[in-house]
Amino acid sequence: MLWGGTVKGEERASLGAEFRHVVTEMSALCSIPNLSDYYPGLAWFDFQGVTKKMKVLVKIFDKIFDSMIDQRQKLDRNGVGQESKDFLQVLLKLKDEADAKMPLTMIELKALLMVRHDYWWN
Repeated sequence: MLWGGTVKGEERASLGAEFRHVVTEMSALCSIPNLSDYYPGLAWFDFQGVTKKMKVLVKIFDKIFDSMIDQRQKLDRNGVGQESKDFLQVLLKLKDEADAKMPLTMIELKALLMVRHDYWWN
């Protein structure tokens, strides 16, 4: 739903499996009681490794989103996939057509994908 027909076949299945794995891991990390939530002064030490694990998962998400954005931009340059628009394609168009008063950066675009993913997942 996020990137529609950007990927197909085996690559789509592989990407979907990796995406589900990362979401499952993030959900698990968010659901465990974190010592630093109860004792904020200890957050710097990251005794349970939650922050470290979350940073790794965020990098994986970023890699997935970068890959999808690159593939969608290649398809758009080649004129492929113009028959139906997906959410990513709409965001990329907004980014390209953004005015100076309200620009849309790649970081903000990825954040919107993350928020949209969370909305669909729940």
